[in-house]
Amino acid sequence: MLGLLLLSERYQASGIGRSAYMLVERLVRTWPEVRRVRIGVVETNARVLPYWQRMGFRATGETRPYAVGAVASRVIVLERSLQSAS
Repeated sequence: MLGLLLLSERYQASGIGRSAYMLVERLVRTWPEVRRVRIGVVETNARVLPYWQRMGFRATGETRPYAVGAVASRVIVLERSLQSAS
């Protein structure tokens, strides 16, 4: 489970996020027991879903409750297979 990949808005849409994720994935691929990467996207930040879908992540159908401070939402769980992803 990738806990958080956060990039300052100033650097979004510059390719840095993709490069950072690909470096993480390259490392994770060296662990033979890991077959997929899972992430959670909070519904209140659903605007990032298209980005993760372009990165090859697909919704699992799972959701989890999310509550921090005044924010009450759900987390949408996505995953990317490392077996077929390149």
